[in-house]
Amino acid sequence: LLAPDLLALLREKYARPDSPLSPSRLETYAACPFHYFMRYVLEVEEFEKPMDELDLTPSERGQLMHRVLCQTYLAGLKGRKLGELDASGIETAMARAAEALDRHGAAYADARPALWAAERERMLTELRGLIEAERTTNGDAVPTDFELSFGLAGVHGPCRLRIAPELVVSVRGRIDRVDELGEGSIQVIDYKTGRARGKANSLAGGRQLQLPLYLLAAAEIKNASKGRARYLYVRERKFVDEFTLEALRAEGLGELQRVIRLIAEGIAAGEFFPLPAGNGRQSCAEFCPCRNACGEARGVLAEIKGAALGTERLRELRGVDGTQRR
Repeated sequence: LLAPDLLALLREKYARPDSPLSPSRLETYAACPFHYFMRYVLEVEEFEKPMDELDLTPSERGQLMHRVLCQTYLAGLKGRKLGELDASGIETAMARAAEALDRHGAAYADARPALWAAERERMLTELRGLIEAERTTNGDAVPTDFELSFGLAGVHGPCRLRIAPELVVSVRGRIDRVDELGEGSIQVIDYKTGRARGKANSLAGGRQLQLPLYLLAAAEIKNASKGRARYLYVRERKFVDEFTLEALRAEGLGELQRVIRLIAEGIAAGEFFPLPAGNGRQSCAEFCPCRNACGEARGVLAEIKGAALGTERLRELRGVDGTQRR
């Protein structure tokens, strides 16, 4: 976009300190600026398909599992050291999980009772396995906060990052879970219901910003001096460590600031090139809801545009790894 009035509007709406951005918005721009333009500037939405599938969609299942996890831990495991759970404590937690699952899954039970019965059993098996795995592999953790929001309606304000003398960016979000580890240390947990993928412990050119930003926000809210951020893959019952607060502050904050600066400047400059990151053709064809707007030639055009004049900022962004040293 080149028109001065449009650029002024973009700066006013999307580059103000009092207009917080979510990590997912920042990651969307880093993955493909045109996708960001369609979704967040034009606010174009994909038509939902009629519910004729025989199973829950991954999105439906993920949302349901997140709700049940939050309520299960909040009701029975908050403030308790996970390593001290006994068989009785696990059974109590599972009873609460079943109640939450029945409450939130009532619509699925009414529409597809046989399918829901099998899905309910599978999800409860996963939850039991997860809690038992946490007792042994995350035993020192004490869950304290669930769906902790900042920069949204509520108690905590946005996380503000000064990424240049003249540029402050505010970030908002909702953290799945925060644990206390003792001695002023915290642990940020982000639940994942899909398969593990992507390069761990890396900013990945701006496509993996959620955990480091959540960790900084949680540390500010909890006044923590130490901490770590981890993905918890529910189905696989395993943790993937991503960032530590100490390393982020010591060596990674500059790269994080650089990534956010490049994204914020790209948005304010109206740079919305259709340049998907990584394997562009595959990601467009399989995952992007804007693929029909780009047309069948999107992969070839992206490759041509990738070397064009004016994409320097985006190419610099793609080159930022930001991997932390262990």
